[in-house]
Amino acid sequence: SLFTQRVLVQKKIATNLAMVGVQNTIAMGLQFVDSEPLENNPISSISDDFSTNAQRIRQTRGSITWTHRLSGLRSLSTQISRSTTRTIGLVDEQKVTQDEFSATGVRRFGQRTTAQLGIRVVRFDRAGNLSGGDFVERIVFTSVAHAF
Repeated sequence: SLFTQRVLVQKKIATNLAMVGVQNTIAMGLQFVDSEPLENNPISSISDDFSTNAQRIRQTRGSITWTHRLSGLRSLSTQISRSTTRTIGLVDEQKVTQDEFSATGVRRFGQRTTAQLGIRVVRFDRAGNLSGGDFVERIVFTSVAHAF
């Protein structure tokens, strides 16, 4: 998603497809977002990375998710995705690419309680004259949820 202080008009096209089997589910998604500011001036004095004379911001995202049911109480899910954000209307084009991989194991402990453990790796790549640098995030996460 895009964070900005400007008012934008967005055109969005999204499509999703899922193939559901007895133990496996594969889902694929594509999304295209074209954003144009109503005016070139930001609403506030706080500027974002793309507020330097960009006439249009174009975002694309694709993802594939595979979920495998190990048993009635356990499942494993993996996801890969790629998103690209590009400015149009600048002398120097700005482009940000984000690649993500995640794997999550889920265990049910009853009708209302689940626990999950997973890993996520995100690679963030900036091209052009954007502030900051490229980075890679690697995390391990866990959660326990109970519905009342």
